Amino acid sequence: MNVHSLTLLLLGSALSLFLSCETAEKSQRRAEQALRIGEYAEAADAYKTAYRLTPATDKAARGRLAFLMGECYRRYGNSARALAAYRNAARYKNTDSTLLREEGAMMLLNGDYKNALSALKDYVAAHPEDFVALRAYNGAQEAPTRRAKGSLYTVKPAALFNNNRTDYAPSLLIEGKDRQLYFTTTRTAALGNQLSGITGLKNGDIYVAGVDEKGNWKRPEQNHVPHRLHHPSPISAAGPHLHVHSRRCLVEQTPAPRVDLRHVVQHCPARRLTRRSMALFRFGHARWGRGDRPLACRT
Repeated sequence: MNVHSLTLLLLGSALSLFLSCETAEKSQRRAEQALRIGEYAEAADAYKTAYRLTPATDKAARGRLAFLMGECYRRYGNSARALAAYRNAARYKNTDSTLLREEGAMMLLNGDYKNALSALKDYVAAHPEDFVALRAYNGAQEAPTRRAKGSLYTVKPAALFNNNRTDYAPSLLIEGKDRQLYFTTTRTAALGNQLSGITGLKNGDIYVAGVDEKGNWKRPEQNHVPHRLHHPSPISAAGPHLHVHSRRCLVEQTPAPRVDLRHVVQHCPARRLTRRSMALFRFGHARWGRGDRPLACRT
């Protein structure tokens, strides 16, 4: 190899390294922007890209990015990915003071009570004033006993209704042979192909299930009311009629975005309500769920 070829090779390597670093920085900026407006799934993907483009020798940067990935996964309820990211951050000796607490909490959610107890014990010893961590620690202590004790209730999967995405906000209308169950779901058969930047899933769609002549539940079907025409994430709620609520955030392109919450209500005629099922979602800081976990809406 002559000097000219060697020079070109070195220049190419240097340019590739420079572009990689620049891409990692851009990915971090994109993640921070998504995080500011609550798009946690989008932020997690951007942090993951930045992590992948960060050299393995830069352990401090990789540990920080792994922790931030865990925070994003935790905020939209993906506890398994959050735990993996927190463990990766610990492997890179990340020094964030809340790492042990969040890692222990995710272990607790995933049923790893022994390791959750160990992590939370170490955190509570260093931060005795953290009552949230203390409650989680007590929960990790009591969980094995309560699980062994069991319950008077028998809980079985509802194979007809359950899917591998999120179902939430059920509303039961009418009793007897004409009863109907409305609920919101992000299952793969929901309308559209675009995934939410918040959850990484499809936007919610309303499904309805009725009963057959023998009183057995039929397979849920998509509700054909045009609730998705202008508002992509509806929530059903029972009342004298079925109310469809949609929550939409309007964000200005400024360093400190202003969020304006809008409610749009549509009415679907229904027969007299004799029983009400309260919507099983809670409002507050976004914690999004998968499978059978509840889905919370960011306000």
